[in-house]
Formats: sequence, structure tokens, C-alpha cells
Amino acid sequence: MNSVFTISGMTCGGCAEKVKSALLKHPGVLAAEVSHQEGTAKVQADRNLDSKELDKILENAGDYRITGVSEKKQTPEPTVTEHSSSSAIPNQAPASAWETYKPLVLIFLFVAGIAAIASYDSDTFSWHHW
Repeated sequence: MNSVFTISGMTCGGCAEKVKSALLKHPGVLAAEVSHQEGTAKVQADRNLDSKELDKILENAGDYRITGVSEKKQTPEPTVTEHSSSSAIPNQAPASAWETYKPLVLIFLFVAGIAAIASYDSDTFSWHHW
């Protein structure tokens, strides 16, 4: 069963890690995903969890409190086939050739420029050294 808990008291990534490790210590919790930006913890459990029991575990881990609970039905993840022509990220346009190769072109130009500067010796340019 998947549940989403609203948790107060998290201010940084370290807080989120503390909350996650505290949740994972509960015997019924299979997996947990905690976000301090959203103030939520998505918990996958083998049974319906008692929010008061989890709240007590979080209180022992620090100044964290469960302020809201919502249950989500488990939905299957969309599968992406290996031969699919669609992008794995929905609503994203395919990249143009320039966007794809721009980093490679910039690296080549940088290396060529440094090589040209290094081969410039006493006011003359030497193709041999370049």
C-alpha cells in the first residue's frame, strides 16, 4: 500500500535523510521517498500504517511531525519499450542535431584554440607544432 505523508520540520536534505532512515526502521515500511522541498514522504508498506506510530518514530528522530495523510492506489509504471520511437520523457520534443552535438563541437573548438595558442612561438605560427 502506498501512502503520502505531509511532514513538517524538514528544512534541508539532511532532514529528509533523517526522516527517510527513521521511516525505513519501521518493520512495515518497504520503501520511502522523502522530499524536504515538498514536505512529503511517499511510503510503500506491506500493510496500512498507523500514522501515530510513525509520528512517534519521527519525533524520536528529530523535530518532525506528520501533519497529513493520503492513501494512493498503486498504479503500474508505464513501460518504455527498447524499440519505441517515442521519447522516454513525456512532452519533450526531440533534440535537434545542433543541440545534440553542440557540447562536442565546443570541446573541439576549445582544444583547437588552446593548441593554436600553444603552437604560436616567437611571433610565428607553426602548423607543424599545431
